[in-house]
Amino acid sequence: MEKLLKGERPIMNEINYRPIQVSDYDGLQVLLQNEWYSHYVAKDREITQAFVQLDLHNCLMKSSFGYVAVMDNEIVGVILGRIQANAPKLAMFTQDITANVLTLITEESPIVAELAQIFQNRHSANQAMKHKITNHYKAEAVLFIVSAANRGKGIGSGLWQLIQEEFKQQHIERYCLFTDKWCNYGFYDYKGLQRIESYTVNENASEPTHFLYEGEVH
Repeated sequence: MEKLLKGERPIMNEINYRPIQVSDYDGLQVLLQNEWYSHYVAKDREITQAFVQLDLHNCLMKSSFGYVAVMDNEIVGVILGRIQANAPKLAMFTQDITANVLTLITEESPIVAELAQIFQNRHSANQAMKHKITNHYKAEAVLFIVSAANRGKGIGSGLWQLIQEEFKQQHIERYCLFTDKWCNYGFYDYKGLQRIESYTVNENASEPTHFLYEGEVH
């Protein structure tokens, strides 16, 4: 290791923010798998990867724009947004998921049922909360992930600023965001978003499992 002279500081790894590219697909899969599905990889890698690609596909299909944070040629964060008046441009970034769907249909594995239930719970919760509100939002923060190993470096705030600027340019005043208790939703509280609805998947649960936030563009 190179010795530092007195008064010198080690150079921190540079973080670059840029619009999402088609070539980012594999890196986004890795990020999504590591942060949301790592528990299942050890149980069944093939099934888990099929679900990861399906999840990413669904997010891209409804997103109008997106940004990534890159450090040492690795995607360490992503944020996707949807503006109702704009076409979901990121749909063109998706890949064919036919093989993944066939894998999930034909495989008899408890992991399939478990992950399918997670998808169903998320969909049911989001729909239930959406139907409770009277405000129809013109924009949504669709996906927001920062790798656990790189949190605390301002990456989340950097990505968040980009989506705010995008909304502002499109004259968006308010937007919504769906999340759950397994995500770092305290970040949204910190950023001043208001939790306007909650949902509990299991009636016997002691606390809500899913949340709907509203944010204002400043």
